[in-house]
Amino acid sequence: MSKLINVNGLSVGDVIEFGRYPQNLVEDDKVNRQLKKICNKSRLKLNSIWQSYEYSFAKGSFADIEFGDRKYRCLIRRKSYYKEYSDYKNNTFYSFSYEPILWKVLSIEDGRALLLSEKLIDEQDFCSKDNIRLIDGKIYWSNNYKHSNLRRWLNEVFYNEAFSEAEKKCIKTVNVKNDSSTTKKSPNQYACEDTEDQVFLLSYQEAATLFPDNKSRWKKATEYSKAKGFFAYRTPDEKYNNACWWLRSPDHKYNNNVRCVGYGGGIGDGGFSTANESANAGEGVAPAIIVEFRK
Repeated sequence: MSKLINVNGLSVGDVIEFGRYPQNLVEDDKVNRQLKKICNKSRLKLNSIWQSYEYSFAKGSFADIEFGDRKYRCLIRRKSYYKEYSDYKNNTFYSFSYEPILWKVLSIEDGRALLLSEKLIDEQDFCSKDNIRLIDGKIYWSNNYKHSNLRRWLNEVFYNEAFSEAEKKCIKTVNVKNDSSTTKKSPNQYACEDTEDQVFLLSYQEAATLFPDNKSRWKKATEYSKAKGFFAYRTPDEKYNNACWWLRSPDHKYNNNVRCVGYGGGIGDGGFSTANESANAGEGVAPAIIVEFRK
């Protein structure tokens, strides 16, 4: 469990540890052999611990293992659109250790702090359905955040995997604004209703106003997200550099386009939310939460 921090001691720009998620590659051969042995035995059982994942341009299986006094995530990637940009190979066993998640304090108001993950902790599609979806008799486009696969994953999967029960008590359920004023242009015909969430993505306006410049929006992907199939930009001076990450705001022109932060920290039009439309579907995820720590 992360140490619960006194919010009165925090300042905007501070980086803190809170929650845990698979991040770093396990390079200890002995530990890897033991984890692989456990996972192989599990495959022979009906109640296998392995779970499948499939996104637009990557698919595979993963399993969480408690070994010694640590927790690990084992991964076998079956397919990746970006395999030529990665040192991780398809059909190969890898394991990653659960590590504390680093969060930057973006703002503090009334004893509550808005936190954004420092790294891109996973790769997810924004929406895995076709452009037009019929929900309760109403048509929704694939760039609708309220009905996105990514919003559901943040609040139903990531929230439960990353935080202990004590940590969840610090995370506030908040009203997330999604109207046109939070997007790049108002009016915006693709803006959706507000949502009630524990975990969310930043809006276009939050990304535009909470950072002083493009460089401050640079983010790197974790080893775990790279291994799943996420594209991280290569540069001559650093093997893996910045990567793109999702915002929750829809573009105002196209019904399958969602705003994201680019490699250089700019806020572009990239990131198709429909799974089979574009390679941009597999953007990185930078979760945001609002916490109220013990005073």
